[in-house]
Amino acid sequence: AKGLNGTDLVILSNCVSFPKDYIQDVCSKYPYIFFHHDFNFYNGRLYYPMEKNNFKDCNRELWLPLYQNAKLHIWLSPLHREAYLVAFPELKSFPEVTIPSCLDVDMWKEVEGVERQKNTVIGINCLEPFKGRYNIYNYAKAHPELHFTFVGGGNPIDIPNVTYMPYVKNEELPRLYSQHEYFIHVPAYTEPFGRVSCEAILCGCKIITNENNGAFSFGFMRSPDRDIRNIREHLRLASLSWWEE
Repeated sequence: AKGLNGTDLVILSNCVSFPKDYIQDVCSKYPYIFFHHDFNFYNGRLYYPMEKNNFKDCNRELWLPLYQNAKLHIWLSPLHREAYLVAFPELKSFPEVTIPSCLDVDMWKEVEGVERQKNTVIGINCLEPFKGRYNIYNYAKAHPELHFTFVGGGNPIDIPNVTYMPYVKNEELPRLYSQHEYFIHVPAYTEPFGRVSCEAILCGCKIITNENNGAFSFGFMRSPDRDIRNIREHLRLASLSWWEE
């Protein structure tokens, strides 16, 4: 493995673009851990249907021995780990840590002086089928009293109460979140984390979501009183926890 001479530990993260024989070579020569993003073992990668005993489109032959010989597994949420254990129940007793996806919590906050409009809903890059397009369509049809704003790609959906914004710069999103009462994120399949939900809740949005949202598998994200300060501190510590663990 070129460029790794003298390496004490290899961190394998989004490595699916590397040749498989290269990954196997690295793992045979160096101690390594997996910092899991997405679902490397599944053809869909960004999502996983999470069906027990259904290993279709899961490359267990390649990934199982690599996972079993890792020194540690790091997942982005309890749901992320649970999904891996559906595909690889052999990993249940292996060393693991669950750490939320890191984000700049000081950037994501309510913008002072911005009026939050009642009965408004915003969604970010959520109109692809695996992101929950049909879930959103059904929710919007069932709630004609709400007005929806969708930012990003994906074909329009056939409802009257909607506005589309093709692109918004990241630094402009806090203001946009602060203008809306609700944020919607209802993925069709298991999602490792879903950091946009965290961005929105830190900016004061109420969250419309489902059981496929990895971020909301953390107890601190589901507190009944929506303790934003507590959520902010948990997310602030994520980057520090990564190195401490």
